[in-house]
Parts: sequence; C-alpha cells; structure tokens
Amino acid sequence: MTIDSGKILITGASGFVGAWLAAEMLSAGADVAGLGAPGPAGLPPRIGDFAADGEAPGGEVRFRGPAGGWTCAAGDLRDREIIDELLQRHRPA
Repeated sequence: MTIDSGKILITGASGFVGAWLAAEMLSAGADVAGLGAPGPAGLPPRIGDFAADGEAPGGEVRFRGPAGGWTCAAGDLRDREIIDELLQRHRPA
C-alpha cells in the first residue's frame, strides 16, 4: 500500500494499535500526526518502536523510529480544543 502526500491524524496513537498504525502509515508514505493519552509524566519516552526525539511546535513530541518520524500530542479525544488545534496545525486529508 502507498499513500501519496496523505496526511493522517491517529487518535489513540500512544497505545499498542495506534503505534503500529503509525508505523504502517509512515511506511506507506503518509505524513502522520497523533493524539495520545498522557501518562503521569506526559507522553511515554517510547511508543512501540519509536523513541522520543524532542519537541515539535504546539507542545507535541517528535518520535523517530525505523519507518520515519511523526509527532504526537498528549490529550483526550473528548477535548474539542485540542482536536481543533491539531486539525488546524496538521490539516489531515
């Protein structure tokens, strides 16, 4: 599968399924951003095969792994404000 210039926003990105989905979408050529539930200390330093690699605009955390890099924001899907900010910043297709 290939994705040409597609932007994808993954909710639940800090979980098992979300991390694997991010890896698959990166491998397919997508530009990936995620939203994940924060733990007690914010987002975890690792999500699946991805390791935290600094901060990105808007307080998001940049993650790097074998398939490439993506950003993830800590937040709750029920928080309309953070969803609006992510959609504004990343404009998924």
